[in-house]
Amino acid sequence: GEAARLAAELAAELDARNQTVVPGPEDVENRDAWRAVAEGLPGDLPLSGVVHLAALDGRGAESTTGELADDAERVTASALALVQGLADADAMPARGVWFLTRGGQVLERERGGELAGALLWGFAKVVEHEAPFLKPRMIDLEPGTETPPADLINELLHPDDETQVAYRLGRRRTARLVRVADVPGRLPLPDGSSWTVKPGAGGAVRELGIDPLPERALGPREVRVAVDALGLNFLDMLVALGVFED
Repeated sequence: GEAARLAAELAAELDARNQTVVPGPEDVENRDAWRAVAEGLPGDLPLSGVVHLAALDGRGAESTTGELADDAERVTASALALVQGLADADAMPARGVWFLTRGGQVLERERGGELAGALLWGFAKVVEHEAPFLKPRMIDLEPGTETPPADLINELLHPDDETQVAYRLGRRRTARLVRVADVPGRLPLPDGSSWTVKPGAGGAVRELGIDPLPERALGPREVRVAVDALGLNFLDMLVALGVFED
């Protein structure tokens, strides 16, 4: 699969740079197996980092529900076993633990995505809080393309302060929180309730607009409710982006 191919490429590139590469256990969902690997590392060499690639073998958007469930269980179980095994061995990677996904993040105007990868990002963020000594890092590769190994080697050997990275169109993108006051062109909302918010062309959230919504007469057993506030969840965002139909 893709994980094995990329593992071989990364190992070759790292070996060419005088880095010692140790493969993971055959049973990647076994906590004790990961501990054994960590405790069996050469004592004269520091543990620079660990790379988790299992999410790259997801079966994609055409998967059945059962296949999606299998992918999700396999990816998260292997990640959990890895983290637990490293913690059991008191291993502290100097540069961190990398969780690689492809399509685990859905960026603006993207309509696909990989469920197992998204779950892995959520898992890694939990590890960031509960086991910060492992220095978890997330890298999402662009769906449908091959990321040059050189880019990934640079991430592994020369990590910076960014822990959430996505490669798209040959560019390295990082996660940012932006203050609402700093966002240009805030959408002015009209008074009253006879309007609805619509995404822009192609489902662009940055191009939200207001559409009039004429009031209609209430039917039998219907009531009109005044809404003071509402919250959006992840599904609402996917609907707004056109990934799913409402």
